[in-house]
Amino acid sequence: MADQEACSRIEQRSVIKFLVAEGCKPVEIHRRMSTVYGATCFSRKNVYKWAKLFKEGRSSVEDEDRPGRPTEVRSPEVIESVIDLIQSDRRVTVDDIARTLSLSVGTAHKIVHEGVILHHDNARPHTAARTVQTINELGWELLPHPPYSPDLAPSDFHLFGPLKAFTRGTKFESDDEVKSVVSDWLRHQSKDFYAEGIRKLVHRWEKCVTVLGDYVEK
Repeated sequence: MADQEACSRIEQRSVIKFLVAEGCKPVEIHRRMSTVYGATCFSRKNVYKWAKLFKEGRSSVEDEDRPGRPTEVRSPEVIESVIDLIQSDRRVTVDDIARTLSLSVGTAHKIVHEGVILHHDNARPHTAARTVQTINELGWELLPHPPYSPDLAPSDFHLFGPLKAFTRGTKFESDDEVKSVVSDWLRHQSKDFYAEGIRKLVHRWEKCVTVLGDYVEK
């Protein structure tokens, strides 16, 4: 699996290098690659980074050797590899990541949790001091959310609807049963389901910018 993932990274970097040589802008490169690679495509940030490197003269698409530095170091290359693994399989576990990339479970856990980006609305439970404190302690990046736009967060416009439909009419005996059913439902959704929510988010954010932060709805 590790060799396959390495090939995937090198292949996508090669595509970026070729398109940069053709004069394509990073935004166009990412759009075209997303069409081909779908959920396994490099993130926009990653595409922009490699486009910049190739434009500045880098020729190699391979990871740079770092003599004397163990794999445990959370280098940009290692972090990128973790991101690629998650994007290729949304159900991959921290143990899977550690085993595939020859990392300790602790290092893999830190990379995964320090790379979390959270977007939710401004409901009181989300802005409560205890919630904010927990998010900061976890090291998550919290995206800003404009007021009065309940349909802008992926949880609102993409997740809760199908989840409510799945549990509609079910009588739960305890909070633990609810947690178990919801967790099981989330685990069994395909990676394409989650990827579609993120793709929709881009469109909704663009719409929000267009209307200067005014109300965004379906």
